[in-house]
Amino acid sequence: MVHDHKDNILDIQDARVLEVAADKVVAVHHPEFIEHAEKVTFKTWLAIFFMTIIYACVQGINLIPLNVINVITADLPPSSASAWIASGYSLALGVGILVANAMSDLVGRRWFIIGGGLFIIVSDIIGGTAKNIPAVIAATTLGGLAQGGVTCTISAASEIVPKRWRGYVLGAMNTGLGVWIVSGSLVGHALAVNTGPGWRSIFWMSLGINGAATIGVALTYFPATPLASFRASGKTFRRDFDWVGLVGIVSVAVLILLGIIWITTYGPTSAHFLAPFLIGVALVVPLTLHQLYVAKNPLLHPELFKRVRTFTLMCMVGLVGGMLFYSLEDFLSTYLQMIYVGDNQVTIGVDNIPFAVGTNVGGVGAAVLLPFLGPRIGTQWMLTIGVAFQVLFIPLLCVPGVTGLSMALAFSALGGFGIGVMELLTILLVQYAVPDEYIGFAYGILGLFRGIGGSAGTSIYTTIFASKAATLVPVRVATAALGAGLPESSLPQLLETLTGVINTPITAVPGISLTVIEASELALKQAYVSAFRYVWLTSIPFGIISLICAMCTKDLSDQLTLKTPQHLKNVVQPEDIARVEAREAVIEERKSHEVAHV
Repeated sequence: MVHDHKDNILDIQDARVLEVAADKVVAVHHPEFIEHAEKVTFKTWLAIFFMTIIYACVQGINLIPLNVINVITADLPPSSASAWIASGYSLALGVGILVANAMSDLVGRRWFIIGGGLFIIVSDIIGGTAKNIPAVIAATTLGGLAQGGVTCTISAASEIVPKRWRGYVLGAMNTGLGVWIVSGSLVGHALAVNTGPGWRSIFWMSLGINGAATIGVALTYFPATPLASFRASGKTFRRDFDWVGLVGIVSVAVLILLGIIWITTYGPTSAHFLAPFLIGVALVVPLTLHQLYVAKNPLLHPELFKRVRTFTLMCMVGLVGGMLFYSLEDFLSTYLQMIYVGDNQVTIGVDNIPFAVGTNVGGVGAAVLLPFLGPRIGTQWMLTIGVAFQVLFIPLLCVPGVTGLSMALAFSALGGFGIGVMELLTILLVQYAVPDEYIGFAYGILGLFRGIGGSAGTSIYTTIFASKAATLVPVRVATAALGAGLPESSLPQLLETLTGVINTPITAVPGISLTVIEASELALKQAYVSAFRYVWLTSIPFGIISLICAMCTKDLSDQLTLKTPQHLKNVVQPEDIARVEAREAVIEERKSHEVAHV
């Protein structure tokens, strides 16, 4: 059944049947719309331009404070909650990205994007005036929630151009984002060190740029009625919307993410991890039953997950890819600081550039080449190549020693290339795997999977590194220091000084000498290199799982058509009119058929 007088919001099966039927009508009566792409007007390109600006700046600038957390915590009064600067952001983004994108399919994307921009302004004011750690946590958490709304720009821009062109549009959007990905760490560290407000300058910069971009979107982006709403009235929408599903999704996501985040603070056997994580996992069962058998219009669209090779496996690639990407993103600065460049913040920013360039080149290149390479080699092999780069080059970071900075930067760039390919292709392909009415949900669930994967990966790798470093550092430093002539009684103070437990000059250690200092610092770096090797090698099994999933996905190149699913209110093309008329004709035919059988 495609249409019900009690239910104006179509489910996945209905949407697919309706869309296929409408396509057939258009193909018969207007074949010119199938053979040629409709013209994309200047007004549409202008709206896409401002959506690109707000997407790039919110996504890019939001990450900069996370790159200078060490600077922020050193400047503000100490707080045991400082880990929540990053954790609050991750938690809010993981929930916001799914809820905002799934609901935007039904009620429209305009106000989620504008609302996200306004939330960013508020978060920037809080961050720019922060005097303590809780205020910074509030700023980054609100920023993560806002970013979830702004990610609706991906679906908004994708649906107002021909489907074959989506790779070009997302490539352009991520080129803008790439400016911040490449320079963000350097800009953040430079602002933190060289400006009067210090790290607060990051928030003030974000306020100006994102404020202007939000105004631009508000003045140019006026989309037509959402494809999945089918003119449902406000009363009908409120009655038929899956409110129970919404509460369940948010609860499960928050509890699971919260548990994963707390692993790094309390350990994998603590109640802080086990209680929320296990409760969240347990809630998955009633939520699934509700979505399958109770919900009238299930918000999670369980029918989509039956498309194993086109949808479910794509989400799995995103999940495992998130474990690799976000973990490398979080760990790279620490890795460079501990082993190669020390506390020089600007140098750390510069050395992050190869990874950022690799990620952006891989992502943009894959998106732009998709219309050409997809039909020739298959989308699954493009995705597999990207994942293969991750599987190969991220573990190779275990090879460089304490003098191997150039090699480490090269491997990070090549691993980043694979991450970029995987990130952009999964975003595009998961859209092609679902009906046009639900590309927002598809991107949202992919984003949630990536967020969970990133949080889990970061927790796993942090735990491994901390455990190995705690074992290796004392043994290797003690051996080197005592061998160079340090009195055994001075060893505890030396270890505390080297690892930052106490903030005193190393020259204050009794019996210290230049020979002891050089031997101890070299041994410390070598211990950290060995600890990080366990981290990089741990990525191998996750990468192999992702590689198998990518190889098993289905080729989606047949979806690279010239169809334009959506349009702006003030930009209606002949194809749009024909497609709307076709949809209405199909609905009326189905209604008449139902009445005849009553």
